[in-house]
Amino acid sequence: MPEQWETCTITYETVREVKGIFPKESVRFVAQAAGPRGEYIAAKSKTFALGAFNLYGPNEKKKEHAAALKAVVEELVKDGWEQVPEKGQPWFNLKFRRQVEG
Repeated sequence: MPEQWETCTITYETVREVKGIFPKESVRFVAQAAGPRGEYIAAKSKTFALGAFNLYGPNEKKKEHAAALKAVVEELVKDGWEQVPEKGQPWFNLKFRRQVEG
């Protein structure tokens, strides 16, 4: 039987949105996984604030945003995922894979 792999990509999702003059969102990073067993969330970060001036999503220069991403990466690695060189356009759009146990 050939090797089977799951893949995983880190994105973010809005948990709560506050409208107004200075809109604000509460967001979190999520590791969306897919493989032979279907799609699921492999890990997610704690919720953090995304202010009105973060028009393009989480900002790698903000310590809180970088720490939330680091926590997701550490959880994935602990669970046997390995990061692959390929990544998406936003700085946080990291990709991982792990072999499916038979």
